[in-house]
Amino acid sequence: MQETVTNSNERKSLFSSFLDVLEARDKQAQAERQLQEEKYQRRTQKIYDFHERQQREAAELKRCLDYVSTHAHVLESVLRGGDAVPLSAALVRQAAALQRCMAQCVANAARIRRLLTAAHQPQMDNMLAKMEAELSTWTAFLQRAVDATYNTEVVIDNLHNMIAEQRRCVREVSSSSVFTSLCGASEAGEGEAVSPVERRALAAACSTPIARD
Repeated sequence: MQETVTNSNERKSLFSSFLDVLEARDKQAQAERQLQEEKYQRRTQKIYDFHERQQREAAELKRCLDYVSTHAHVLESVLRGGDAVPLSAALVRQAAALQRCMAQCVANAARIRRLLTAAHQPQMDNMLAKMEAELSTWTAFLQRAVDATYNTEVVIDNLHNMIAEQRRCVREVSSSSVFTSLCGASEAGEGEAVSPVERRALAAACSTPIARD
């Protein structure tokens, strides 16, 4: 009889131990599930934050692109509407015509000097020296004007190239599917709140790798 009671107690003790093991395993499984859920929540929040940051950066980039596009349009309008190039070219033409006229006057004065008698040549020499000095000064001015006109044309050509490059960059960025989707999501987010279900779908669709904790 005593042996039966002992065996029964042993079985109860083993059953109790088995239940304790099952309970411990269940608690451990619950703790692991809770830990995994917390990790998932943190990772999901990181994805939300990353995506929202992308949207803010895309909105800022869009403002920059709009500014660059407007700046390119304004600059091109100024270059097209300005008369700096025609004016400088006209001034150079006038300066060249005057320089040719002065050179002809010097040649005429030299010819006249040869025709004068020796008594009048010293006075003509003084006048001819002044004319040659003026011609030399004007010739140097004309060369500087030509150089300035050429430099102006080079600067304006560079500005046109810069405008074309700005517009090319704006087109490339604006046509990017990633940029378009981010701007679309940002504009949609400004008009209505994003539901938890949509946020979860957004997080699941985000393919950006984020390191696990």
